[in-house]
Amino acid sequence: MKYPKLITILKHLLPKELKRFSEFVASPYFNKSESIIHYVNYLNSLAPLWQDDKLTEEAQFSAAFPQDSFDKQKLYYLRSNTNVLLEKFWAHEQLSIDETAQDLAVLNFYLTRNFSSYFELAYKKWTSTLNNIKLRDGKYYYTCFQTNWIEITFQSKIKQAKMGEELLEQQQLLDIFYVINSLSLHISTVAIRNAFTTQASQTVPLSQILYYVENTQALLNIPIIQILYYHLKMLLEPDNETLLSKNLTLLKTHLNIVPTTISIGLFAAIRNRYVTYINQGHKEYEEKLFYLYKQQIDSHIILDENQEIPIGIFSNICTLALRQKKMDWLKDFITNYGEKLPIVFQKNILLFTWAKYYFALEKYPIILKYLSQIDTYPDIFADINARKLLIQTYYVLGEMSSVVNTLNSFRVFLSRDKQLSSQNKTSYLNFANAMYKLVQLYESHFEQVEKYYALIETLNPPEKEWFILQGEQKEYLSMVC
Repeated sequence: MKYPKLITILKHLLPKELKRFSEFVASPYFNKSESIIHYVNYLNSLAPLWQDDKLTEEAQFSAAFPQDSFDKQKLYYLRSNTNVLLEKFWAHEQLSIDETAQDLAVLNFYLTRNFSSYFELAYKKWTSTLNNIKLRDGKYYYTCFQTNWIEITFQSKIKQAKMGEELLEQQQLLDIFYVINSLSLHISTVAIRNAFTTQASQTVPLSQILYYVENTQALLNIPIIQILYYHLKMLLEPDNETLLSKNLTLLKTHLNIVPTTISIGLFAAIRNRYVTYINQGHKEYEEKLFYLYKQQIDSHIILDENQEIPIGIFSNICTLALRQKKMDWLKDFITNYGEKLPIVFQKNILLFTWAKYYFALEKYPIILKYLSQIDTYPDIFADINARKLLIQTYYVLGEMSSVVNTLNSFRVFLSRDKQLSSQNKTSYLNFANAMYKLVQLYESHFEQVEKYYALIETLNPPEKEWFILQGEQKEYLSMVC
């Protein structure tokens, strides 16, 4: 069923937001239409199920105009007027949490009404608050500019004072604001250009802004500019490990005074660089990547704007913890952050994660219990990894017929899927071929082990270390027997 704009938006509001919208509409200061009040109360009563049979146009109209016959045009105007109120409500909500805008509005009120004594008291209180703000991003410096401009206007209007140094300070604040936002914009531009190999824009003077910052020590002394500058330099010089180290040091030093959005972005950039090094064969960066994630967790900036932990980040952390054999830490992490996963996939991701955890602990029978309860996956790669884990578990339990049957269905699944790239499909088929060879080795003689090792080196399948370990165990058993 296709819903109108109003209902589509209401369905995405949180319960507390729906409640506040009802209170907003019920206030005569904002709305004097009784029909809108009845209409909004009716719509909110349908949450969270929003049953289609109760959202028909006739049902909506009847809730707002119980005494009238259905009039489609009248319903249209009702929805339109309610939607206007919804937009005003959202603007009011945003202003209610923006204390800076509120304080500046009060200052402007006292200024325009010539309440000089009240202005001076409010200004003193506000500047004290401003000076105690720790997070100093572009918005902070623009707020300083706005505050100073109000003060300049007050001095010139009330006291007829001549401005000199104050105007120079205004220019400096605007310069800081410009540099912060320009560096942020360039970081986004360079990151996109690196990811998609797009051409550099000729309209944005990147070299000029870098030169300006490098030759203005006062700017480089400002933490937020320092972080953004070296972040941009790191993106521009991807092979410069010194810049990577510099960024990490700055991040640790200024973590408590830099806005979360910038910290998260910098963490992501450093993580991406570590992943690049790992993919190039530098496995020592796996430990560094794990501790980078751990620092982000300890600093309470691992969740996104919805206060959820992204599925990819959760999975990466668990994989790294398993490789580092941090089993106690991993158990606590899964317990504490599993409930922060997106609710739609939470149960199944946790089932698979616990299955991997117990596989690492070699508690194989319990793994089948977890895997059998999974009914859906967030993407095809999660599905494939679960199938791989199931095959490996059957093998170590000695259930060779189950291994072969699952492998056969796995190959069919791969051949039919159209989403996988040829490179990914080849990699997973190599896993299947290695498993077939491992099954053959299960009851073969010792001389087959060397051929098995050679095949594993040629295939280079996912879980290569595990395949080598199985060969070593077979080799040991053959020697003992």
